[in-house]
Amino acid sequence: MSRDAAGIYSAPSNSFNPAVEGATIDEGDWNTTLTDIEAALTDSLSISGKGKITAYIDFDENASPGTPASNVMRLYAADNGSGTTVIRVKDSAGTVTTLGAGGGGGGGDVATDTIWDAKGDLVGGTGADTAARLPVGTNGQVLTADSAEATGLKWTTVSGTGDALVANPLSQFAATTSAQLAGVISDETGSGALVFATSPTLVTPALGTPSALVLTNATGLPASALVASTSQAVGFGTVELGHASDTTLSRISAGLLGVEGKSVATLSTQQAWTSQQTSTLATLTDAANISWDVSTAQKAKVTIAASRTMDAVTNAVEGTTYLLWVIQSGSTRIITWTTTGAGSFDFGTDGAPTLSTTSGQADLLAFEAISIGGTLKLRFAGIKKGFT
Repeated sequence: MSRDAAGIYSAPSNSFNPAVEGATIDEGDWNTTLTDIEAALTDSLSISGKGKITAYIDFDENASPGTPASNVMRLYAADNGSGTTVIRVKDSAGTVTTLGAGGGGGGGDVATDTIWDAKGDLVGGTGADTAARLPVGTNGQVLTADSAEATGLKWTTVSGTGDALVANPLSQFAATTSAQLAGVISDETGSGALVFATSPTLVTPALGTPSALVLTNATGLPASALVASTSQAVGFGTVELGHASDTTLSRISAGLLGVEGKSVATLSTQQAWTSQQTSTLATLTDAANISWDVSTAQKAKVTIAASRTMDAVTNAVEGTTYLLWVIQSGSTRIITWTTTGAGSFDFGTDGAPTLSTTSGQADLLAFEAISIGGTLKLRFAGIKKGFT
């Protein structure tokens, strides 16, 4: 007889069912019972998922179906709190998911759900597993969030007369100040108000390097003859640098420039020095090997506390005279001079001079930097000994 309308299976009643001890079971009854069981099993769901359901399944509401075992999902029907039966799934962690809303009139088809009443209707959630219809707004309104509304949404009329398109210039909007405009621009430089082509007033601008600039009415310029020409001279009376009373450049005579009334020497003309000229006398460090950078010490002195080696100098310039004072701090101190390579010393055929041997005496040696045979050396020019 398979299953009844409630889904309950009952085996056929015959000589096989119920079995009676000592009674004979008719083979026809046995075959009938097995055939009935086969039909019932065929009409059942397979635990392994074989076959398919060819009819609907009715679910009774179950508000608390319990939590399934690990890796198991439980399907059941429940009331969503608004009188509507929904299908839900609960996992082994107790998380519930609503699959669809029953009683909507559309059999699960969103397009035919009875919640829709008019063109433009929207549906917004009103809480957990609940929703409500939001009617369409009027033309030009926009949808905005509003927590005071049941669905959290509402239609709002935007202030203003429309979008700023090609056919709708900015004049359609309310008057905007320079500061307000700057507030919506992200790459501006400077501050203050907008300026336009006619009669703008710029406050302390940094113009950079303009491609064209006319200074006809400019004031405070050093001269009025500033023109874009390499053939026209610019006449300056006096140029003040830094401060009027500190550094003033002026013309002394043809080819001669003055600073604060004092002539500036030039390299290509003969000079008549009217004041003492000097260079700093540098002190070299006494060591086993003495170094001498002549670029910062054209004149130098060294006090030797023992016999020393004088290394080749560095940064010598051909044609320059260099002076070296050697002061004895004890008796019989000698210097071994480096005589090979660039910057070394050359004493000619006479050889290196003998220095004073008395403690506290000083000798003055003169050298001229000359390149001979492709090697620039300090050539010995003479010595004066025995200064105390």
